[in-house]
Amino acid sequence: MRILLIGGSNLIGYYLIPDLMAKGHQLTVITRGHRDLPHPVTEHLIGDRTALFNQGQVQGVFDAVIDTVAYGPEDCRATLAALEGRLSHYIVISTAFVYPELETAWHTPSAPVYEEDASFSRAPSALKGSTPHNDYVYGKRQMEYWLHQKTRRMGVKTTIIRPLLQVVGPNTEDGRFA
Repeated sequence: MRILLIGGSNLIGYYLIPDLMAKGHQLTVITRGHRDLPHPVTEHLIGDRTALFNQGQVQGVFDAVIDTVAYGPEDCRATLAALEGRLSHYIVISTAFVYPELETAWHTPSAPVYEEDASFSRAPSALKGSTPHNDYVYGKRQMEYWLHQKTRRMGVKTTIIRPLLQVVGPNTEDGRFA
């Protein structure tokens, strides 16, 4: 497959690269260039994703895009607009914290969380109190809502992956999760 990986020098993307290359995929990776990649890839584009798209530097047709760093609808919108007609499947990493009752269920195991709790059939409401975590979760909720509303009309298959735990590893800049 021809795959575009957005975000490949940290965390999820960093660990996907060797696996994708070992399976024989043609892999284009977009990073800001802060760290070396763990494995040689077909093409490595360094820079801001939006700037690279706007400058027409992302060439070709892709079977899939794996977006590990989309934080809101604007990231998805820019990616899908730039790749219009050149993309079959958009895979985006979200967060399990989009489930409204997750934090309650986390502390009260008897409180189940259901898939439909995060279906986003209507626009999500802002979270109470602006904190980095709340802003992050609200951005991810808005992103998922936008994807559900728009991608079907665009003819792009979409998969949203919601990791339950914070995905961290030895590549975090401050090393706090190593």
